[in-house]
Amino acid sequence: MVRVNDLAASLEVTSVTIRSDLEHLERRGLAVRMHGGAVLPEHDELPRYINNTVHENFEKKDAIARCALQLVYPDATVIIDAGSTAAIFSRRLHGYAVTVVTNSVPVIAELVTDEHINLIASGGAIRKPVKAMVGEIARWAYESIRADVVFLGASGYSLDQGVTTPNLLEADTKRAMIDAAQTVCLLADSTKHEQVKFAKICDWDRIDYFMTDSAPTDLIQGLEARGVTVVTPEYNGIHARS
Repeated sequence: MVRVNDLAASLEVTSVTIRSDLEHLERRGLAVRMHGGAVLPEHDELPRYINNTVHENFEKKDAIARCALQLVYPDATVIIDAGSTAAIFSRRLHGYAVTVVTNSVPVIAELVTDEHINLIASGGAIRKPVKAMVGEIARWAYESIRADVVFLGASGYSLDQGVTTPNLLEADTKRAMIDAAQTVCLLADSTKHEQVKFAKICDWDRIDYFMTDSAPTDLIQGLEARGVTVVTPEYNGIHARS
């Protein structure tokens, strides 16, 4: 963490100048402002690039995408988060008469030519590893809308620790998506189970549906005890509760 007063003294400028510079860095996705200073947006682990991750565990992610279509209906407004599973999900939306709001460059590229879909980009600073628009502008965009459902991505999830991602700005943008949607659906494959990353997105009480390729019985039971409907290709909590 760096502090405004320390930076002003060492650089021999005013605190007003430092705050302005930190605000500029935050808009570019290079810092996160905190009371009295700022921190780096990401832990020092190596970032994973979506150009690679979109090909990893493709069959699992596509199975999740097919499950998620249960929550898509005509004229719905859906938010699609960044990430490889969300990008694969967007490929299955062709022909659906819906409005899609997204911060994902791959999702935009996938859906921009589909005449049935009304496509809205959130704007924001581009976080290049995941090709996602994040930060203050993206957060403002989601604070300005109301959607029927958000399809959320994550880098890790744990029954005890909730839903996480490596990057603070991504986590902040995802929370704005959650607040904008009536229904929250997490899309995450089983390789992310018990993975706890640097930045917390939310606890399970903010998640309505969890779509995954497979899940152990204790996880399903634990999530359903918390009010989360779990759906896998083999287990459909939607039907179980109907």
